[in-house]
Formats: sequence, structure tokens, C-alpha cells
Amino acid sequence: MDIIIYSKIGSEKMLIISIVVPVLNAGSYIRECIKSLIRQDFPNDQYEIIVVDNGSDDNTMSILEEYKRCITIIHESKKGSYIARNTGINVCRGKIIAFTDGDCVANENWLKELYQGFSSDNIGCVVGAINPYPGKSLVEIYSKNKDILDQKTTLDSRFMPYGQTANVGFRKEVFEKIGLFDEEFVSGGDADIAWRMQLNTSYKLIYCPTSIVEHHHRTTFKGLFKQQFRYGFGRIELYKKYGDHMTQKTDTKYDMRYNLYNSAKLISNFMLFFIRTIKRSCGLCSRYDMYEPLLSLLFVSGYGLGKIYGSSKLKKSFLSTMSQ
Repeated sequence: MDIIIYSKIGSEKMLIISIVVPVLNAGSYIRECIKSLIRQDFPNDQYEIIVVDNGSDDNTMSILEEYKRCITIIHESKKGSYIARNTGINVCRGKIIAFTDGDCVANENWLKELYQGFSSDNIGCVVGAINPYPGKSLVEIYSKNKDILDQKTTLDSRFMPYGQTANVGFRKEVFEKIGLFDEEFVSGGDADIAWRMQLNTSYKLIYCPTSIVEHHHRTTFKGLFKQQFRYGFGRIELYKKYGDHMTQKTDTKYDMRYNLYNSAKLISNFMLFFIRTIKRSCGLCSRYDMYEPLLSLLFVSGYGLGKIYGSSKLKKSFLSTMSQ
């Protein structure tokens, strides 16, 4: 780990909040992200911004250096978003640690609203809202319609609620009691840390819808597929670690039906795409409506193949995993 000191790491002064942002090749978005964090409606001397670069080889670092008077930049060569977050946590001076991503833009009152969520000592985690950043590509429109990264989905998890790290805050004491993010996770480490908190401490998790960040969705078909593949793999990682707990609260028959439903949906999407292609050629269908079945196919198949690959690699059956 190579630390570049720009904001006086090592000072004994305690702050209210530390913001940790892991980045990897975020040159397209990181400037807007950093600007939004610097302009927070929160006392400047009471929060810090820690950006952990995870080995970017684009223009991310050159952009970050433009803001070196306002942020702390850390280079973490060992790849992994949870590894990068842990690196950030280890140098935080805040009593509360807030997380967002380099492809997110925070509303100016994001930090203030997140902090106000910690109104009671028994609240260990506050989950903020993740809204889609306005996009025009087919994949961005589909992701918005599909509510990808909507916190309500993870808060309604059939096992136990959690918040995605694009917008979530924890008391630093939580990490001191249960440890840091599990660095073995490819995806799902956000669920793991929240579940460990709820299973092993008396801390509660709450949702604060007024603490908002906007997230840039994937823009390409390949990006959507790879995202869902990673999510599917992460689901198996979670099931391997929490399977005994999950089966106590979930209906295996329901999950089997869900998997069969998605299998049938793959076939129907092929047929629907073919039909809409013909309709499009006759001017009876919009471009998005024509491609929507194909996008759905990528979404479902990416997630499913990720679960199958995870089952093979981790030696854990995917047939009884949760649908959410």
C-alpha cells in the first residue's frame, strides 16, 4: 500500500465523518463524483474524503491530483473493491464512515442527511437512496426501468436487510466489533458486513431516503452482462457463508420456482426479440422496445451463469439460493 498524504493522515483530531471512495478506471465519472463530495452542505473541517485507487491505468489519477488539496489519495495495489474499502477504513478519522463509489454523484445534502440518520446510539448503519443518473443509452434506460441498485430491493431481502455500498454509512465502532469487509467476496460484501452487524451486535440498520446519490449505470450490453454475472457469483458466495441461516428464513420451493421462471424467461425473450425485430422493420415498434427482450436476456443469463459458475467454483448448489 502506497499512501500519498494530502490531507494530514495521522492527525489525532477526530472528525464526524470519513468518506471512503474506492476507484478503478473511473476517469469518465470521478471528477463529477469528487466535486459533489467537496460541495457537501456539511462543515468542511468535520469530514474528510479518502479516495482509494485500486490500480487505475486510465486518467483517474491525473484527475484526482487536481483535487489533492481537498482529498486524501491512497493507492492499493491488491485488487478488490472490498480490499480498497478496508484500506480506506484503516486510515479514517471519522466516528462515522460513509461509502460511495466513483461512478456516483452525491446530492449536496447527502452527508448531512446520512449523519442525521444516526440519531440513536443503537443505529449502526444508515442506508441512503441510490437513484439512476440520467442516461440515454439503451442499457441505462433498461437499468433504470429494472431498478438496478435500488436500495429498496436489498432492504427487502428475504433473509435480512442490507445496503449497497454506493450509499451507506456505518459507525466506526461496528468495524471495531465485527471486523472489516470480507476481502474474499467478489460481490456481496455489502450484504455480508450488514448481516454480520445484525447477527453479532445489537446495532440496528435504518433507511434514510433523503440521503441521495445518483449512480451512473452501465452503458454497454457487455457491461450489463458482466455486472449481473458478478452479482450471480456473489449470491453463491453469500449462500455458502450464510446457507444455514438463510434456509431458516426462506422458502426453498419458492426459490426453485423462481429459478425455473427465469429459465423459461430466457426462451421467451429469444422469441420476443425476433417478433419485435419484425415489428421494428415495419415501424410498429420503438428501438428500445425492440432491444428490451435482448437486454432482459443478458440480465437473466448473466445472473444465472454467474450463479452456475459460482456453484462450480465454490462447490455450492445454486438451485436453492434466494431470489433476492
